[in-house]
Amino acid sequence: MTKSNHSPIKTIIRGACNNQTHIGVWSAIIEDDKKYLEVANRHCQTTHIEMELVAALSVLRCLEKYSGRSISIMTTSNYVINGITEWYTEWQAKGWRNANNKPVNHKDKWQELKKLSDKLNIKWCKLSKDEETKAQYNLLCISDEALKRGHAKSIIHKK
Repeated sequence: MTKSNHSPIKTIIRGACNNQTHIGVWSAIIEDDKKYLEVANRHCQTTHIEMELVAALSVLRCLEKYSGRSISIMTTSNYVINGITEWYTEWQAKGWRNANNKPVNHKDKWQELKKLSDKLNIKWCKLSKDEETKAQYNLLCISDEALKRGHAKSIIHKK
């Protein structure tokens, strides 16, 4: 990604966690018309939901310097999409309580996610089944590498 480039940035994210070991991984594909970037990382003592949020936050932190460009984030997580686009305002109004009147988990992550999402004017999208199938292989490969090495990153310059 280059600051001078004005092409849209498309991102696909996912998070996953083994419920028995509590070892989780998040992965993302970030691309514009010049570069294709794959990133992933692993975390211990985590949950699936937390990994979905960490994936989104990690991408937004990475893209913060590209404010002003069109950025879309695609995910399979209805929880992340609904949380940031619909439920956030309700949680805030209810003193950070969910629909069941229980405290919202990961409040700090939601607050940072909302701040960055608004700053960057993020378009949140649900992956279609076709897009999901195409993206899953790449995301799984870099997630697997992150589980083995602790992190993964590769940049491909497009011609």
